[in-house]
Parts: sequence; C-alpha cells; structure tokens
Amino acid sequence: LTFDNAGMVEFANPVALSMFGLDAITPQTVHIRELVSPSQHVHEPLLIGLKKAARNSAVHHMPLTLDGIRKSGKIFPLTLRINLLPGNDISYVCTVKDLSDVKNQEVFAQTVFDALPNMLIVKRADTLSITHVNDAGSKILGADKASLVGLSDFDIFDETEAKKFISDDKQLLSSSEKQNVNEFELNIDGVTRFFETKKIVIDDNYGKPQYILALSEDVTKWRDKTLNRRMSMAADAAHIGVWEWDTCTNELIWDDWMHKIYSVSKAGFSGQFSDWESTVHCDDIVNVKKKINQAIQESSGFHATFRVKAASDKYRHISAYGRIEGNKMFGINIDIT
Repeated sequence: LTFDNAGMVEFANPVALSMFGLDAITPQTVHIRELVSPSQHVHEPLLIGLKKAARNSAVHHMPLTLDGIRKSGKIFPLTLRINLLPGNDISYVCTVKDLSDVKNQEVFAQTVFDALPNMLIVKRADTLSITHVNDAGSKILGADKASLVGLSDFDIFDETEAKKFISDDKQLLSSSEKQNVNEFELNIDGVTRFFETKKIVIDDNYGKPQYILALSEDVTKWRDKTLNRRMSMAADAAHIGVWEWDTCTNELIWDDWMHKIYSVSKAGFSGQFSDWESTVHCDDIVNVKKKINQAIQESSGFHATFRVKAASDKYRHISAYGRIEGNKMFGINIDIT
C-alpha cells in the first residue's frame, strides 16, 4: 500500500485490502493510522516514526513490528517495510505481512512447551539471554515467565553456577556438535538438586547459531535411589546393619542385617526403641544411652561399642555409629565380635 506525506492512503493492492478486511480504498479517504498502530511502548506518533524509518537506510532490511487494525476493529500482528516511493519525495510505499499465523504458531509452541513436565529454556546464541521459559521452568526457578525473559544466568543463579552454565553454552557453540547432554547441580531455596540437561543449538537459514534450547529433567530422586541402592549393596556385602530411629515416636526401623546381628526375627520385632534396648548388656546400657542423649542434645554424631545378647545366651560385641537429622537418628551397626 502507499500513502502520501500527510498519511492519507493512496493505493492498496488486493492482498492488502483482504488483509485489512476492506472492499476497496478511495484515495484520500483512509489515513494510515486507521490501518496500522504502533506498539504500546512506542510513544512517537505513527506517521513520524514511519517517515523516519523510510529515510533511514540502516533499517530498510529490518521490518517494523506493528499492530494491524482490520475493518472489524480486530487487532492482528504484522511486519511492515517502508521506503520512499521511487522518484517521489512525498509518498511512501509499504509492504505488509500478516503475522497472525506466525503468532498462532508461537502460541501453539508455547502451549506445547508448557505441557512438558521438564524445564525448558531457550537462550539467544549471541547474548545468552533467555527468550522463552515454560511453566515447569518458571516453577523450578521460582519466578514468572515474563520476568525471566531477557535475563542471563548471572541474574538468576549464583556466580559459580552461572559461570559453569555459560561456559558449557560457549563450549557447545564453538564445537562442531549441535547438541550435548550434561548433569548440573543447582541450589534452589537451600536444597541441592541435580538436573540432566540436553542442549541443542538452533541455526538460522544461513547456518549461524541463533538459539540454544535446553531441556532439563530433575534427576535428584533417581540419583538418591541409585545411591541408596549402591549403599545398601555395599552394606549387605560387608554384613553391616542399617537402622533408623524416630526420637519423638520411638519408632525403630531395621534392615535385614540388623535382625541377623541381633538374632531377632521380623515377626518378634515390634519396631520400638525398647526392642533394641532390651538386647543390650545391663552393664553397657547406661553408658550407651548417655551417648545417645548427648548426640541428640548436641545434634552431633554418635558412636558406642557395647554387647548385645544373641542366641544361646551368648553375647556379641557391636560397634554402633549414628547421626542426628531433625528428630531422627540414622546409623549402622557392625558385629565386631
């Protein structure tokens, strides 16, 4: 479409007419501001901004992103390229592209992103600033999506973590590979969590890196289960009994080796502190309980060596270690007879 120096539309081709929902345009009856509106953050009058853009050769290759106004009043996104009409210093020619489908695709993509259970973050390859975050990422990072856009890792994480993330990004961008998978450790609200992160470089049409997409899965529970399984196997191989005691309820939990060490069947075990207490030699119990109480009061470690009654009125020598965490004590027993 074209318009004159006063902003009055002179001509619109059939595609432009259809785009704005018009049947026809009679010259000098429609102003450009009836078809196009500047973005909300732009305070400069539309016509002045368009004229500046037309005379600024540096921005000719970059379209303006504006709001289109259909005859029905509906607003739609568009891009506009503007130049002075060749051979004419008082008229302007615009090529306008309807971005409704692109916007719909962005909304669709964001909806898909938000449906993912894992954290998804997209960064610009040149500045490493965030352009997109999904709902899972917003929840994990404790900030709304809009406030995260435009931030860098240094704005979100502590310096050590940020340097590590940025170093990994730069290494990926400089390599011939377009993707990698690494595990990162994050401290969120004082809790250490582990994330397995797959990063993918997204190139533009010329093969130049444009974005980095990072998809992160929280593997903290999986790591803990794996670690616990390995510890359980090691303890089992070494014939070490593992126990847990709730200092408030007196509930006591034993693994299989604790039952073997103490010669107490699972059927005959009530799961109370008194079950263990009744097995300790009468000459040792006072000293052992004193060390237990001291560990509880000082939230410190516990260690004691004592005798317990086993089968056939024989006694075994036990070395016990424990640690207080909140209202629970966790520990191990080793038969050192």
